[in-house]
Amino acid sequence: SIPLIGIAFMGEEVADTQRTIVEFGGVPQLGRLPHLGPLTGETLRDAMISGFDLAMIAGGD
Repeated sequence: SIPLIGIAFMGEEVADTQRTIVEFGGVPQLGRLPHLGPLTGETLRDAMISGFDLAMIAGGD
């Protein structure tokens, strides 16, 4: 099996909905990836760095 470390959201932020999903799922929110245009390696990298808890994804605190 694959362990579930958390949930990632995509698109526009909808704080109430995201909070509800995290609470019902009992998992942490890892981050949110906005719509990217244009989608390039650089824009994806920058969005991941700014929008995600990379330490949590890597298994740290």
